[in-house]
Amino acid sequence: MYKGVLTGCDQSHEWMLKWWWNHYAKHNTYPVTFIDFGMSPSARKWCENHGTLIEVPTPHLTLPENSHWGKFLPKEERKNVWFYKPLAMLKAPYTINIWMDVDCKVKQNLEPFFNYPFKECAFGLDTPSSAHAEKEGNLIPPEAYTFNAGVVLYEKSNTLIQRWAEKTLLECTKSYGDQDVLNRFLFEEKIPVTHLPKKFNLLYPYKDNDEAMIYHYATSAGKLLIIEEMTYGS
Repeated sequence: MYKGVLTGCDQSHEWMLKWWWNHYAKHNTYPVTFIDFGMSPSARKWCENHGTLIEVPTPHLTLPENSHWGKFLPKEERKNVWFYKPLAMLKAPYTINIWMDVDCKVKQNLEPFFNYPFKECAFGLDTPSSAHAEKEGNLIPPEAYTFNAGVVLYEKSNTLIQRWAEKTLLECTKSYGDQDVLNRFLFEEKIPVTHLPKKFNLLYPYKDNDEAMIYHYATSAGKLLIIEEMTYGS
């Protein structure tokens, strides 16, 4: 069974690539596929030297202003690239894949993660504050699960990712990002997915601990902690 990892970014987030790789490579030798969402030439070259680089053709999306999502969601500018991740995941060359955002710190060998029992796709729950924001912003129904889409365990041969990718492009004008598209989709169509234990995607602001396999510095506040770590060490 062929296992591998995918991550990716555009030019605005490529500053985290080496940080991500340094933590990943301490514990793992699984092959890595980097997704080019609009990197600089130097970042693309670096990715080619450390794994496989795939450029995903990305259609232009006209996104509306984000004022109608209310006070609970970040005021940062929404980006087209947020909606392209499911498209990138379809390019996975491995039988069993772990997608992780580039703001994830890999702290252990990923073998237990790859061997976790699941069917088609597996996601971990987001933080209560993120769940509250999505529901108060009327992005997902109050009864829906709020999964975090930053770390995903999935089989190459499944239809869920394909359908998610299609919906992100169709629903981008009424969505904050790919994650609320996913959570609405799973709820409305009553699609069962495997729930990942928190240790596989421990999200900021939860406190990091020794059990965590991946610590995910989600949100702008989390990125500031990455900058602090890169500056002063950890």
